[in-house]
Amino acid sequence: MAREHARIQTAIWIDDDFLDLTREAQHLYFVMTTQMTLNFCGVTTWHAGRISQLAADWTVAEVEEAAEELSEHLYLVIDETTGEVLVRSFIRNDGLLSSPNITKAMYRTYSDIGSRTLRSVVVHELKRLHTEQPLLKGWDCCGDLLTKRSNDPSELTPYKANRNPSETPSKPFPAAVGNPSHAPYSLLPTPNSHTPDSPQRSSYPPDFETLWNLYPLKRDKKAAYKAYVKASKEVEKEALREGVVRYRDDPNRKPQFTKHFSTWLNAGSWDDEPLPAPDLGNQRMDHSARGLAKGMALLQEYDAQQQQDQPFLEIEG
Repeated sequence: MAREHARIQTAIWIDDDFLDLTREAQHLYFVMTTQMTLNFCGVTTWHAGRISQLAADWTVAEVEEAAEELSEHLYLVIDETTGEVLVRSFIRNDGLLSSPNITKAMYRTYSDIGSRTLRSVVVHELKRLHTEQPLLKGWDCCGDLLTKRSNDPSELTPYKANRNPSETPSKPFPAAVGNPSHAPYSLLPTPNSHTPDSPQRSSYPPDFETLWNLYPLKRDKKAAYKAYVKASKEVEKEALREGVVRYRDDPNRKPQFTKHFSTWLNAGSWDDEPLPAPDLGNQRMDHSARGLAKGMALLQEYDAQQQQDQPFLEIEG
């Protein structure tokens, strides 16, 4: 399904790597990140002639020149053999793995990539992200991708278009060549895009936000954070995460009796064993006992009523 919108972080305008690009390269970058056909891996088709049709005075040579610059600076990875292009930082900077459902969509589109080179670069970016944020919810859905072959895009040959002599670019590329650490900031069909240099949407640290998003009941966040600060001094973060997931996924936990996160933390519940399964036999006995007691009460009420009526019957007799 085609995307209906893309999100661009305004912090892109304070990123030196992006500001070092020419305006033509910046323009092409925005064009590629806002393509309706860009999938959840950041891949779409590459055809310079088709892209040149998106502006009245844009030539194929100008598109290819800008593409070479973006490839040289690792913003785009282009495979001419399969006619595909990867926006390198799409997965890492767009918060896709914060949502298991979107991660599943990304996993499906990975298999649709025809280029083995682009697939290997996607895996490389996933490995970098896993090193930085190992607690993202999406890893449970796509963790096996981390075992596949990966390629560092900085070791690949940059894209060079096959031009006619009359179409040779006139502008030289900037001398600097590198691997932008966090830029570019793209683009998402999700409301949770985040980039390291963008203004913080929350005053809470990422580790706490990860646990908060995992916990099944979200109430009293401020109190929960205070409890988290205290608990994090007593136990490893991974143990907290495992405890939260165990409690969240416990089939015997009743939603109406779920503890507030602050209560769960203050009680040291990360060490708790799974809740016991309900005893259905006792439940049936309880229902039977209540039914019998109710029947006995009705019988006693009936006997009392009969005794009250008995004197009147004797007088009439």
